[in-house]
Amino acid sequence: MRILYYTSGLTGSGHVVRGISIGLGIRRLDPSIEYKIAGPSTIFGALCGRVGIQHADLPLENEYQLFGSRFSSSALFEEIASWHPDILIVDMFWFNLHSMISSLPCKKIFLSRQVHEKFFEILLPDATLTFNPESWDMLVACEPWDAPFPMLRIDPIIIRNRNEILAKNDALKQLGVSGKKPVFLLTLNAHPGNFEKARENYSYLEKEGWDTVYSSNFHDGLFPA
Repeated sequence: MRILYYTSGLTGSGHVVRGISIGLGIRRLDPSIEYKIAGPSTIFGALCGRVGIQHADLPLENEYQLFGSRFSSSALFEEIASWHPDILIVDMFWFNLHSMISSLPCKKIFLSRQVHEKFFEILLPDATLTFNPESWDMLVACEPWDAPFPMLRIDPIIIRNRNEILAKNDALKQLGVSGKKPVFLLTLNAHPGNFEKARENYSYLEKEGWDTVYSSNFHDGLFPA
């Protein structure tokens, strides 16, 4: 079986990390299942390799490549068609597949966190794209919210199970701290520059006797933290 996870998220590493978390869960379930993440070419695609998950870098494409009959020559469609997934998981960005969704022979799963209902209607200069729940085999909500259509609600998606977390002494060693003082760990992977600002805001803890550890996926930090 082949499963492809697609996202076009560009802000931070959260979209890719959600795909990695799903991939690690699939690996626990059945290591023989082939799993791949496809998404825009950003520095966060490298996180997949750090946990042994395939990743395909895709160029950014707009309505001129993805909508109408033009979708068949898009990099996104070519990636899906060439990899022949049995299951396609789409992380939120349904509109990029709006024109091609009905032509894909695989099972299609739409996965979404909480969003405003306007997210399901995209206004273009000459058209309006409206999300069609009937185009999907399963609609999954990974956060509790009142969706405008029925969705299967699942528990939060986690990257590590409890038995996979380091013991305290091992974690202290990895962090490079003794544990004799209180430890402050800052991990932030949102917009570029947010990490540096937050680090500056919390630097006073060092003067107050804390061991401080800073990590960001923008700077090849701890992963998974």
